[in-house]
Amino acid sequence: MVRKLKYHEQKLLKKVDFISWEVDNNLHEVKVLKKYHIQKREDYTKYNKLARNIRELARKIKEVDQKHSFRTQASAQLLEKLYLMGLIATRWDLSLAEKVTASCFCRRRLPVVMVRNKMSESIKGAVKLIEQGHVRIGPELVTDPALLVTRSLEDFVTWVDNSKIRKHVLEYNGLVSSGPAGFYAAQHLVKSLKPAEIDIYEQLPVPFGLVRFGVAPDHPEVKNVINTFTKTAENPSVRFIGNVKLGHNISLKQLKEAYNVVLMTYGAEQNRRLNIPGEDLTNVLPARRIVGWYNGVPEDVNLNIDLSGPSVAIFGQGNVAIDVARILLTPVDILKTTDITQHALEALSASKIREVHLIGRRGPLQAAFTIKELREMLKLQNCKTCWNSNDFQGVPEVVPNLARPRKRITELMLKSLSENHTDDKISKIFKPTFFKSPLEIVGSNNSVQSVSLGINELKDEKAVLTDGRENLDCSLVVTSIGYKSIQVDPDIPFDNDKGVVKNKFGKIEDALYSTGWLATGPTGVILTTMNNAFTTADMICQDLKKVNVDVKPGFEIIKEDLKNRNIQMVMWKDWLKIDEYEQNEGKKLGKPREKLLAIKKMLEIAA
Repeated sequence: MVRKLKYHEQKLLKKVDFISWEVDNNLHEVKVLKKYHIQKREDYTKYNKLARNIRELARKIKEVDQKHSFRTQASAQLLEKLYLMGLIATRWDLSLAEKVTASCFCRRRLPVVMVRNKMSESIKGAVKLIEQGHVRIGPELVTDPALLVTRSLEDFVTWVDNSKIRKHVLEYNGLVSSGPAGFYAAQHLVKSLKPAEIDIYEQLPVPFGLVRFGVAPDHPEVKNVINTFTKTAENPSVRFIGNVKLGHNISLKQLKEAYNVVLMTYGAEQNRRLNIPGEDLTNVLPARRIVGWYNGVPEDVNLNIDLSGPSVAIFGQGNVAIDVARILLTPVDILKTTDITQHALEALSASKIREVHLIGRRGPLQAAFTIKELREMLKLQNCKTCWNSNDFQGVPEVVPNLARPRKRITELMLKSLSENHTDDKISKIFKPTFFKSPLEIVGSNNSVQSVSLGINELKDEKAVLTDGRENLDCSLVVTSIGYKSIQVDPDIPFDNDKGVVKNKFGKIEDALYSTGWLATGPTGVILTTMNNAFTTADMICQDLKKVNVDVKPGFEIIKEDLKNRNIQMVMWKDWLKIDEYEQNEGKKLGKPREKLLAIKKMLEIAA
């Protein structure tokens, strides 16, 4: 006679099917079920089956000849889908698809994402919060813990508006910096913590960071976010302190002693180099400095840029690169109604540039620019876009199976490729070029004459240099291959190889956080920065909830120290004087504003 199962045996039997379970797999399966708090074993079985099919598909694709177009198409389709699902880290390496396991799917479950976003201390706790109706993705309430969160939705996981978990009251002092990440974080903290005292420090006398100095002058709609930031700055709980630089006027140690929380968001300001011969020639310039030149960054005002030649080579195919190309090719009559600096406008009026090459190492399917920026280039007045049809071999066959964002931009490129431009008014040319790597910048008398290019081919989505070579005549070279942050204070834990502060999802250590490009590297658009800032702000709120906060003195002791050293602080009311002055100067020229370019002049007006 069989005895009745004991309570713990019944509980175990719910998780374990001893009859159908393979002996060599059961131990691992138990660990995974427990680790990710999976309540239904059939979910794990489904993940296992999917992972097995993905690995088998990847192996079959690898068996196809590398030169066959089917391999390129199939690899691109598979990797794109796996990347967007969040199952692999990058979309360029087919070997990653062979490593997909059931655990990869488990890590995309909503409770796991919540723990990663610091919305819950444990997966088990996150499951309860989801089932109780505390969590939404975008506007949609989610009550199923088994929901798999794609990469694009991860930043939209948040609390429902009426959640009691979200509502908590704490008093503390916080510190952020005044770029987009800093203002977004401050905005979120002001809403979540009442009362709160948030001080925004900025190294320049003027606020808004990349919104002021990074957004192209012909994109005024993007700068409208300044209105939101202004409302945040005018909140009684927020204080702006300009002309105070971390690591120069104040130290991280001082801030940690003065504030309960320090949030660093000072961005990424150092350019990545090509590291090729000729890079130090005159007229080889980082895109960041050219952007600063036409946007009014004080240190870039006197940039030595020569626009007297007909051809420009830009290395990099991100949005910053395409912004620079567009400004160089846009008719001056359009630019003169923007807030572009007057010295840049005068230089562009005399420019002889007629052709801009946008050069990338890989193919059109890997281009980093977004559809909005490409569409603007295709519609640019008196300018035509010229593609090399050889760069698009095999691409039309792949398009139907691409993810929607990549599909739309690829279709736009193919449509442009098939169009014939017959407009007699066209005087300038934009040439996106693929499968090329810079090998050397050739010059004479310290000036650029041409660039030597190596021809690449894709292998497992990676650019591999072949024996082919080309020369491109040009008189200006622009590098736009990325940025990295720098360690502005010796006490900041910093990863010099990656060029970011050492952090785990924004947290550096207790009471010290980072967000924006300082934490993630230079990725995404302003919306990405906003989502990251909100996530970090939520983490700060959760961490403060766990401890008893004795409010530190904050700005009062910092202010005394700065005054004693005769450092002029620019408060919000002082910035408003600068703002009014710039707008008045702009009106005289028919522009929204004419930015002040010298810090000394800014401080004079602010005083």
